[in-house]
Amino acid sequence: MTNQTMNNSEVRAEQVASKAHQTLKLGLDVHAEMIVVVRILDQSSPPPAQKFTPAKFLEWVKKQVALADAVHSCYEAGLFGYGLHRRLVALGIDNGVVQPVCLDERHTGVNDDKGDARELAMRLDRYVAGNQQALATVRAPTPEEEQKRIQSRQREQLRREVQRVASQVGSYTGLCGGISASGKSSHLLPITKHGNARLRTALIELAWRRVIWQPESKRVKKWKPVLGPPKASKGARKKAIVAIARQMAVDWWRWKTQRAEPADFGWEMVGT
Repeated sequence: MTNQTMNNSEVRAEQVASKAHQTLKLGLDVHAEMIVVVRILDQSSPPPAQKFTPAKFLEWVKKQVALADAVHSCYEAGLFGYGLHRRLVALGIDNGVVQPVCLDERHTGVNDDKGDARELAMRLDRYVAGNQQALATVRAPTPEEEQKRIQSRQREQLRREVQRVASQVGSYTGLCGGISASGKSSHLLPITKHGNARLRTALIELAWRRVIWQPESKRVKKWKPVLGPPKASKGARKKAIVAIARQMAVDWWRWKTQRAEPADFGWEMVGT
């Protein structure tokens, strides 16, 4: 197809869109460096998707507002927040941020940016026509509310990162329990015994000594209902000691990396 033919096609498309009472529906697949768009004019079939950088997309979408009486758009809620939503609304576009869903309804196994934008545009078309079940929109928070969410999410990410690193420390001792899972069923297994065998032996011995010499430490007090009664089974006492030993390794790591103080664990420190 020649450039002249393409230009003529674009002109005809814009002429159609310039008629009165036209409605545009824009399905957007949003990424940090690219926005994929599928545009539906009135009740026509969706044409191939178009790709824009975020800056170019805003220039393009301003022209769409001038071409129609009403412009609707939607994109899935995700990592990029609601900044784009606010820009679109400021331009006079009826934008909706929708809940993420599987857009491959036919389970074809083919799921790409162009297909997602097309599916969003088609669902938006049905939604604008009155089918409220076609899309599930979410309420866009105010900038102040979004800032508070960012802070809480960052704290949660930091908390999970600390837990992840702590789990690595526990794994190194080989004192973490194994697991066997298949489908919906899962079974707990004995400790893995991976990692440093000498460290694992030392921690087990230290755990028994802590029960005797520091009974008021937090980890010992937690397992006192198991370790205290003389009728407690040998297996139960053994599991309690393993749990104390594993947590001691994590606590020691937290102390040495200045993430906590001995008093946080109820340790009684002996001066040298």
